[in-house]
Amino acid sequence: MKKTFSFLGPIGSYSYYALKKYLFKKNNKNKKKINIKAYFSFYKIVKSILNYKSDYAILPIKNNSSGIIIETQKLIKKNKLKIIHTFKKKIKHCILSTKKNILLSDIKILYSHKQPILQCQKFIKKKLKIKKFFYTNSSTIAMKTIKKLNLKKIAAIGNKKGGKKYQLHSIQNNISDKKKNITKFVIVSI
Repeated sequence: MKKTFSFLGPIGSYSYYALKKYLFKKNNKNKKKINIKAYFSFYKIVKSILNYKSDYAILPIKNNSSGIIIETQKLIKKNKLKIIHTFKKKIKHCILSTKKNILLSDIKILYSHKQPILQCQKFIKKKLKIKKFFYTNSSTIAMKTIKKLNLKKIAAIGNKKGGKKYQLHSIQNNISDKKKNITKFVIVSI
């Protein structure tokens, strides 16, 4: 019987790529035995396990730049989830845009999940002149939103690979405050 793994989605998020790393790092034979399911909040991911819609979930719990991710820690503890496996993944944030030749100074509106903004504060303050932030439930939702809006003055923080999936251009790579920006992920179950 296939096992279902849930992640913070949609496809292209950091959690998606971390889950792929975990599931298929040793062999690709696992693909036939596994379903993956995207959810749009950490709460819904945990609820999917509690309601037996998912067997396992991947959750980020700590970043070496922004610290403990309190929301996921509380959900794990409150719902008495078992941690099956832990691993770390290097996170490389980028400024993504629908426009190829945009200057950083042209960007006035930034879409992102709150964690990348916390992890890139120095870059944002020093290099961007943001007038408005829009927080999204995942970095992929930020990417999809700017793709749909298709305006010059907006950008998203996300990963380069996910950006390519949504036909976005990486305007600036590796913008994290720490050069080795690492997030600790856990695989949880009931």
